[in-house]
Amino acid sequence: MTYTDSHAGSDAFSGETKSVGAGIYASAMFESGAYIDLIGKFVHHDNEYTATFAGLGTRDYSSHSRYAGAEVGYRYHVTDDTRIEPQAELVYGAVSGKQFSGKTGE
Repeated sequence: MTYTDSHAGSDAFSGETKSVGAGIYASAMFESGAYIDLIGKFVHHDNEYTATFAGLGTRDYSSHSRYAGAEVGYRYHVTDDTRIEPQAELVYGAVSGKQFSGKTGE
């Protein structure tokens, strides 16, 4: 589980995002030396921003982030104290968003 409370601001802008997330992780190491790691995470964000410089006023909205990753590799034992471990990793991430317009106020 994760929780983040972040704040930002200046003379013409202020904002706050509170995020709550959860993830899963799984790993397997095989006797052959091969291994695989898998990870997944989802985070929900509650956002509130005020942008007086753009005439947007205060906006309150929700968004979310998704992450997934997989890593595979192989551990070669060169000596008792030395290993070579080539690996490959693939990661996917996406963040939802919202677009605002100063003219329509949305």
